[in-house]
Amino acid sequence: MNLSDCFSDTYREARNSFLRACEAKSIHLESHEHPLLGIDNEAMFADVAEIGRPGAEDVIVLVSGTHGIEGYCGSGIQIGCLQMGLFDKLPGNIKVLLIHGLNPYGFSYYRRVNEDNIDVNRNFIDFDAPLPINTAYADVQALVLPEGWDGESRAAAEQGIKDYIADKGAAAYQAALTGGQYQYPEGLFFGGAQPSWSRRLVEDVLSMQCKAAQRVAILDVHTGLGEYGEVELITFGDQLPRAQQCYGEAATSPDAGSSSSAVLAGTFGGTMPELLPHAEVTYVALEYGTSPVLEVMEALRAENWLRQRGELDSELGERIKEQFIHAFYPNEPQWHEMVWERAVKYINMALLGMNR
Repeated sequence: MNLSDCFSDTYREARNSFLRACEAKSIHLESHEHPLLGIDNEAMFADVAEIGRPGAEDVIVLVSGTHGIEGYCGSGIQIGCLQMGLFDKLPGNIKVLLIHGLNPYGFSYYRRVNEDNIDVNRNFIDFDAPLPINTAYADVQALVLPEGWDGESRAAAEQGIKDYIADKGAAAYQAALTGGQYQYPEGLFFGGAQPSWSRRLVEDVLSMQCKAAQRVAILDVHTGLGEYGEVELITFGDQLPRAQQCYGEAATSPDAGSSSSAVLAGTFGGTMPELLPHAEVTYVALEYGTSPVLEVMEALRAENWLRQRGELDSELGERIKEQFIHAFYPNEPQWHEMVWERAVKYINMALLGMNR
């Protein structure tokens, strides 16, 4: 297997490589078409590959692209697993689902969010109940989205962020930004006003594919938090003991204060036990590091400002897009190798845990 061939530069390339890898293994595939077209006017899909016995009691789910652009990492891992033959000889009690490109819009357009500026991983809340209010985000909204990206408004915003961090700390700033908010549709980490296309899709897929399951292990690939190429396995709520039993001390939880992530609202992983109450669910986000956290936050701010108030095709716009892509997908051989090595380790641990 040539590892560099597993990682792609465009959504179309990534999807075609995934489809070829599935075809080579004669894997059953369901493709769910997104209502919009991609950046090159291509059709966009979330593709679901089913490997193993359909009614298996134990299901492992490997997800790419919950956060659009982060799908380039997850896709490379999924394609590598297929080419390596990691799932060729599954025990009869195990089924593997590969969900490729859960948020195909963000994947194609090199965005972390979907077509409505929704962070899909903050979208899993009860929209029939009053929306959560993130008062900390309200304090920084004007700072993270200034009127201009240069001049007095930018300078004032930068000073305001420095003052906020000096007063409350970098961790509080990270928490204010990333925790999830539902009042500013043009802002960062916006959780939406209703269930997104991606949320509805994954809930339907897992409800159907896991209806006979007794145990479900979900590995959801993310990037942008942590040391370059290193991985943290992040879970939520009372899933932590099960995650640590399977993956060891690499499993952490923001709810327990052991994670580099802030406490988050509306997460995919946090709601899966409710979606599948008949099964023992263990969700982890495989969170791969790229750049220092404040640099990643800066890239997020810049990209959001560009989409909301800037000119995409300007020289500044091109610089911001390049900075943003690198913050979530360092398309470099060393990073690919580090990501792949750690992915194989923890996927194998999930397989072993299911086969005990």
